[in-house]
Amino acid sequence: MSDTATPSVIERFETKLCDEHAICETRKERQGVYSVPIAKLVPLLRDFISNDNARLATITGIDVRDGTELLYHLCFDDHKYVATLKVLVPRTVDAMESITPWLPGAEFIEREIHDLLGIDFTGHPRMERLILSDDWPEGVYPLRRGFKKEDAQP
Repeated sequence: MSDTATPSVIERFETKLCDEHAICETRKERQGVYSVPIAKLVPLLRDFISNDNARLATITGIDVRDGTELLYHLCFDDHKYVATLKVLVPRTVDAMESITPWLPGAEFIEREIHDLLGIDFTGHPRMERLILSDDWPEGVYPLRRGFKKEDAQP
């Protein structure tokens, strides 16, 4: 195994993404960030994990002006390459298809993002609180822009 990502693997990976109208935002030797249409994300994740020996490292959520960006970090360990698939979940939607039904390791990550950023993961088997207390006010998400500590008071 070489110390760098195999170009053919990256090319094949990016060809799949281009077929799905993804945009390469940044790419370095061992990592890349790709914006993906929200409707294409889950099929791409399933394909990469099932067919290309990728694994989900984690999911990161960031509150931005128009909604929440979810960043799905995939590791292609055999090729020493990390790909981040980024989707924007619009504030008017605040929902995303869960990957937990076919990738159980995502259960806690999705619950954490739900607690802190308010994204509902449709199809999640246990969309319940993970971090925040049960008496935390509904609709108050501590990692969203504009959160004020007094909003969390009963």
